[in-house]
Amino acid sequence: MPSRHGFDEFFGYLHQMHAHNYYTEFLWDNEKKYALGGRYSADVIAERSYDFVRRNRQHPFFLYLCTTLQHTDFTVPSLAPYAAIKRPTRRWWPEPTAMWDGSWRCCASTGSRKTQW
Repeated sequence: MPSRHGFDEFFGYLHQMHAHNYYTEFLWDNEKKYALGGRYSADVIAERSYDFVRRNRQHPFFLYLCTTLQHTDFTVPSLAPYAAIKRPTRRWWPEPTAMWDGSWRCCASTGSRKTQW
């Protein structure tokens, strides 16, 4: 567990085989299983990241945020915005990138102006 190796908080996957499923049953919240109840894991990880930044923005902190977006499983909540892309294999790629960009911007804008990115 990362919390046993110097991290104050941990939320996410513990190994890459578990990370191959975006609609997994659970993620790890420190040393406890956190049930997702059918939610998209990338959204839950982003929400927890925003919360961490909000709680810690008044003092220096280190946030190690790794996303599994654009890795195997190729599952996203909606491909509707990309319906005009003819090849189905190419239709999937823009959505995780857009999701990650949105998550990063939201997390960055939540921090203080003193935060170094």
